[in-house]
Amino acid sequence: MYVQATSMAHATRCTPNEGHRCTRPIFCVIVPRQTEMFWAERRDLPGNTSLTAAESSEEGELRYILIDKVTAIEPNQRIVGIKNVTLSEQMLHDHFPDFPVFPGALIVEAAAQLAGFLLELSFDEGGEAPPLRALLVQIDKAKFHGLSGPGDQLIIEVEMLSSLAAAARVKAVVSVADKTLVKVTLTFAMKTIDVPAIHEQRRRLYDIWTRDLKLPFRVR
Repeated sequence: MYVQATSMAHATRCTPNEGHRCTRPIFCVIVPRQTEMFWAERRDLPGNTSLTAAESSEEGELRYILIDKVTAIEPNQRIVGIKNVTLSEQMLHDHFPDFPVFPGALIVEAAAQLAGFLLELSFDEGGEAPPLRALLVQIDKAKFHGLSGPGDQLIIEVEMLSSLAAAARVKAVVSVADKTLVKVTLTFAMKTIDVPAIHEQRRRLYDIWTRDLKLPFRVR
């Protein structure tokens, strides 16, 4: 992941003629010269592959990690997590200019990420074999009952409906301030992916999500 030095920049409403990279008439971050020098020095350090926010955007790298925290989990049954919507998220500046709406497709993706965690824990039998990973294969009955924007906290609840040896179906309900926003049914295939980097990335992510929970099991 990259680190954005927001304390060393300022937000302003820009136009294409102000001499910086942004070409869209919407709020953006103007990075002063000292901040560019700060990052330039660190890019030269051995082993440093981090990018600034601007560089990451230019290279098309977007980190769609759409869960901030898991608040409850019962393997083979249910999981609850939260996603905080903020104006710092890049897609809100295009979707839509001056009327930011968090995309419904990304709300479904957030539910899928949370559901994947539940299923990977539920299907994990331990041992030396690589853990199974959940791959989304089908979306059914997706219904959107409202819009979400900056300042909203999405409460995502996922319940397991059924499972087979290598597949499972879940129901997800997403709400904001006790109002239902999205309902959707998701189907996953469980696959063995023997790539150590993927498992290490998942372990780190799941540890962050469950940082306030005292889990009686080990996350793989």
